[in-house]
Amino acid sequence: MRDGHLPERRAQSVYRLLTRGQFALFFAFNGLSLIGSWMQRIASAWLIWEWTGSAFWVGVLAACDLLPVVLTGPFVGVAADRWDRLWQNRIAQVASAGLAPINAVLLMADMLNLYGLLILIALQGTLIAMVQPARLAMVTQLVGREDMPTAVALASVNVNLARLIGPAIAGR
Repeated sequence: MRDGHLPERRAQSVYRLLTRGQFALFFAFNGLSLIGSWMQRIASAWLIWEWTGSAFWVGVLAACDLLPVVLTGPFVGVAADRWDRLWQNRIAQVASAGLAPINAVLLMADMLNLYGLLILIALQGTLIAMVQPARLAMVTQLVGREDMPTAVALASVNVNLARLIGPAIAGR
């Protein structure tokens, strides 16, 4: 038998998750962090294109950013299951937040070149690879069992919204 109140209960769950408790904070600040990461990806690719005019180097940049996920994924997934996920997130976020001003200062001082940018992006990609499994697994710790499907869906929406908003802001 179908529950006629299911859409109403889901809407209440979404509202509750986005307005109260630890998940609301996680959702907001995770979204902000993801938007910033996408802005940096687009801006870095644009900068490499401006410097080189080469699709090859833009591809190398993408590899520096995304290859660490492939290489470290199995190991950091195990770490997320065994260690404190919040601690992993905090360490990676602080380190990641430190890389952005380093990148900006080097660029403004005209001390950043192609290889330096690739190294910084590889470091950023490694940090993202290290934190992503812990970040995703934290959802299970932030909500009750009854809200789990909604929280997982909202976390996925957050990732995809960042993929849309980050590049749009960076391209502006």
